[in-house]
Amino acid sequence: MPIDVKPRSARGALRVAAALALLGLADLVVIPGELVAALIGRRRRFARLVAPRVARAILALFGLELEVRGGPWPAGQAVYVSNHVSTIDPFAVVALGLPSCRYFLSGYLRAVVPFGVFAWLLGAFFTPSQRDRAARVRCFERACAELARTGESIYLTPEGEMVRTGEIGPFNKGACHLATALGAVVQPLFIEIPRESDPGLTFEVPRRGRVTIHVLEPIDASAWRLADVSRNSERLRQVFVERACVRSAPGVAVRSRVTGD
Repeated sequence: MPIDVKPRSARGALRVAAALALLGLADLVVIPGELVAALIGRRRRFARLVAPRVARAILALFGLELEVRGGPWPAGQAVYVSNHVSTIDPFAVVALGLPSCRYFLSGYLRAVVPFGVFAWLLGAFFTPSQRDRAARVRCFERACAELARTGESIYLTPEGEMVRTGEIGPFNKGACHLATALGAVVQPLFIEIPRESDPGLTFEVPRRGRVTIHVLEPIDASAWRLADVSRNSERLRQVFVERACVRSAPGVAVRSRVTGD
């Protein structure tokens, strides 16, 4: 689903320009820090320290704050997965500061140079178009081998694209392939944005608001088999389908924290 990057108002244009300038400044700060970190064997450590702060600042630029309900994060390697509802999802997820985590991002995002450089510094894997299945398979195989070597966690969206219907789209099998091969915990994250603050396919946030990320129950994938990838993928999707049907009720005990200005 194509993203409309052209601002529709002067305020929107200023916000996008400010966000790109902030990302560019962060690139200039992080690059030398990462060079030093690489020399002492702590690659991506400095980028991961800076990234959540930059992401929260960008959310604040667009008038959004972040609330996290649930947790804590899994101990050790995890495959983090979420629904994908708007253009600001990547910033909300990076703002979480997921421990030792890398990201899958659509390859075309490299064309937005400040964003692409920042994602590269975080060790993002840029996925080819879904029309090029062979290239996507090679990308996932390379990522799997690297994650198995480093023990890092990974974040991706199994829907593979933004879904704007309010429903949960079909799931690709890549997340479950990775979880099965790595024997890692699968940690579902459900992103919820109020309709009045939802930028959709644009970067125009209609009203100030709050992005809520629900940390759902982790799933142990240590006993998963490759022969069951399709079934496990559908079971994982059902977790999101069920959560999409739920609305927070008064008196529900959840641990929540709010970040942002």
